[in-house]
Amino acid sequence: MKTIAVLSCAILALSGQPRAVNAQEYVAGMFSDFGMGIQQVHLAQGKDYSTMVVSWLTAYEAPTIIRYGTKLRKLDMTATSTDVVQYTAFNTTSGYIHHVPLRDLKPSTTYYYLIGETTNQDGSASIRYFTTLPKVGKRIKNFQLAVAADIGQTNDSLLTIDHLLQDPDPAMLLLAGDTSYADCDPQRWDTFFNFMQPFAEQRPMMTLAGNHEIEFDNTTGVATGFQAYINRYRMPEVRPTEINCPFEFTDFCAPSVYFSCYDYGNAYYSFDAATVHVIMLSSYTYINESTPQYNWLVKDLASVNRRKTPWVVVMTHSPMYNSNQAHQNEAQSIAMKAAIEPLLMQYKVNIVIAGHVHAYERTYPVYQNVVDYKDGITYIVAGDAANREGHASEYISPIPSWSAVRNGTQYGHGKMTFHNDRRMTWAWYRNLDGEKILRDEIKICNTAKGLPVSCGKINAKRTKLSKFNPGRALAPDLHSTEPVEATTATKAVKA
Repeated sequence: MKTIAVLSCAILALSGQPRAVNAQEYVAGMFSDFGMGIQQVHLAQGKDYSTMVVSWLTAYEAPTIIRYGTKLRKLDMTATSTDVVQYTAFNTTSGYIHHVPLRDLKPSTTYYYLIGETTNQDGSASIRYFTTLPKVGKRIKNFQLAVAADIGQTNDSLLTIDHLLQDPDPAMLLLAGDTSYADCDPQRWDTFFNFMQPFAEQRPMMTLAGNHEIEFDNTTGVATGFQAYINRYRMPEVRPTEINCPFEFTDFCAPSVYFSCYDYGNAYYSFDAATVHVIMLSSYTYINESTPQYNWLVKDLASVNRRKTPWVVVMTHSPMYNSNQAHQNEAQSIAMKAAIEPLLMQYKVNIVIAGHVHAYERTYPVYQNVVDYKDGITYIVAGDAANREGHASEYISPIPSWSAVRNGTQYGHGKMTFHNDRRMTWAWYRNLDGEKILRDEIKICNTAKGLPVSCGKINAKRTKLSKFNPGRALAPDLHSTEPVEATTATKAVKA
């Protein structure tokens, strides 16, 4: 297995000297902070910069306490919580999952934190750190958010995480669902959070539910779903989880087509990051004009102050625009598109990101299947972060008029850069031979500021962009589905 070096400051000894930790320790689940088996440490952003939730797991009952502060040698604040959960699924009971919110944080500030009250056997303490978001509405030049979906736990997934770790600029990772690929094996949730810990202990990992989070369970005779997702994550909920109708029986652990009455909690929510309002939706929760999710979305979109947060990003799992043969015309995608595409256009949403399809695709600005370079919305499929199911490399033909770029043969991740109130850049990086390679880049202008979505050049020194095709592929034709030579990591996974 490829070893990833954690950013040197991620875990600090009290002496202030970095202590080397590698991904293999995390994946094996052997890292222990103070003899109580603290593992699976991950952060979740609150509604804004002022709250950060620290989550971790212990095998046994242990103190649910965080000591933290703005100075490494002076952790002078304490936070505790009663939010400690265990859950049972597939005849397996989880460890103790601790969730502690740190509140009243200052913007753009680095905080050091220590889980628990004691130290390691050698007298050192595993002190981690994170940096809070800028104040809502604060103009930060080139503010960045990373994007991935369908990440799993393969050797190629390690390359994706490695590239994320090497890039210190994104404030957080937005995951468009299908995270662990546990697929009804509870232990794989444990290995996933250890797998992600090098990144997620220092930057928030914000996610939503994909079909691999459904994990339909009828082992007790009472049908349940989303149990690991509900209990292991703490997203900035609108209100506590509601299950408003019984889960429908299915023979599949992770059915690709499914509807439920899983509302609120981690199902759908929003938060603010500097000048960006991020909305996370549930593809597997009913959505039409009579449902809680739809009505919440209408209120949320209407409440956005575009003077403070001029950019609006929407994320869901199932894509509303998809020219891959995989997951074509699935019921939940059709229902969501019919219900919310007019809303997204009405409120001038800037970009919509999905996963589900294990490939990369970007549309031209589009509305109701018609390319619109003035007011349309750019849709992204980013389900190529490298899970164990492999590539989705077959596409429909002919190419739809709205499809600008597509690639079903390479893994990668995306990044959004918000330059100012008027212009942002979407970029897609592929994993190739262990290198992070820029493969696609597009400038998006803000229709909420009266600009046409296609309004400018990306980099005049490198390329000139057509007024009617504002984007560039930095490699040969990305509509091609010709296979690429497998990397060593890819071969290992397929073996």
